[in-house]
Amino acid sequence: MTESNNIIKPKLQPQVIVPTLKQLKEKRDQRKREKQAALIEASLRSGKYVLFLQEVPKIKTSHCRAWDCMPRRSTGNPIIRSYYRFALKRISARSSSIEYYHITCLERLLPDLPNFVGYGYLKMDGWIAAPPDSHISIKSSSEAIKDWFHHKGWSFGIDCYECFNKDHDEWTQDTSFIWIEHILSHEERVDTHCCHCQSLPGASEPQRAHYFPKEPSAMLLSELLASVSGQPHIDK
Repeated sequence: MTESNNIIKPKLQPQVIVPTLKQLKEKRDQRKREKQAALIEASLRSGKYVLFLQEVPKIKTSHCRAWDCMPRRSTGNPIIRSYYRFALKRISARSSSIEYYHITCLERLLPDLPNFVGYGYLKMDGWIAAPPDSHISIKSSSEAIKDWFHHKGWSFGIDCYECFNKDHDEWTQDTSFIWIEHILSHEERVDTHCCHCQSLPGASEPQRAHYFPKEPSAMLLSELLASVSGQPHIDK
């Protein structure tokens, strides 16, 4: 046996990876989000609570109840300053228990929000539309948001609604003007023998199918609300 065969090689020690403080904090925050998400889901599945999308009233301040509120991380303040919020309400005439959340904070907690629409856990609280200072019309924005709920997380690009509604409104206005002029020519009476009284000549009515794709696209509610608000991010 040679001398080299008698050499004892040291055993390799298993490498211990020590997580950084940042990694530990991220894990702790993740556990907090999972715990709060489980509590909210349990409340909704109990049938005693419903989640509503609301427009934020200017006269009342609301604070986000997310334990890991992202705006609070950046500003130190959980006040909901955007035009929209979520409200977790207890279904009881005697109860005024309401918890408010930023749109993006609740999306982080409950990423499967579209399924909650199907279960009846998530609803619109009345009529929801674009903010008054948005360049998007009230009609287009309300239709886009309504479609998101109707299709359970799917809607169309806001430009589709804007182009269709603009052209259809112009067509309606032009047609009404032509009709009024024609009726006045008959001394405000419909002539049953006049072919134009039954069908006025003019441009064809714009059809929705020519402006919208066949199927809507999946999108986050926060993305849709940001687009109708004309903002890059929904929560300030």
